[in-house]
Amino acid sequence: CSGNADCCSMSCIDNFCFEYTPEYCKEVGEYCSDSTDCCYQACVDNHCQDPTLTQCTVNGEYCLENQECCSQTCMYNTCTEPIPPPCVNNGAYCTDHRECCSGNCVNNECKMPPHCKKLREYCTDHRECCSGNCVNYECRRSTPPNCKTLREYCTDHRECCSGNCVNYEC
Repeated sequence: CSGNADCCSMSCIDNFCFEYTPEYCKEVGEYCSDSTDCCYQACVDNHCQDPTLTQCTVNGEYCLENQECCSQTCMYNTCTEPIPPPCVNNGAYCTDHRECCSGNCVNNECKMPPHCKKLREYCTDHRECCSGNCVNYECRRSTPPNCKTLREYCTDHRECCSGNCVNYEC
């Protein structure tokens, strides 16, 4: 091959066609910033897609199922960015900073970040608070008495003790 277009896989490396693997490119549905990031050289609404299949639906457009959306997330019949999984409190086991409400995983344990906001200080994200819990723009205790528990009605992530509100439910 002399270029990606010569290969069914769209992957010409050193004049040989290769099947793309995730280490060389991003698969359908994964986040992308440019078409060159994607295995099939197609990036729509920041998500890779297979141009041989029906085009995926961009965020903000009507949908019925997750698979229809470029983001792979259909909520309330609208394609949207996926909601991250709930975080865990300080002291819990972790393997990555993103798992911790505090945003700080050290030696497989969620810990208070070196610089964080104290109780009742203004916040916009759980990771800003030493407690790892930001409710209604205020740092609260890790298990605040006024946050909503699992399966309670909610309209915003900040209302839930878990920090995760999906389909109006904590």
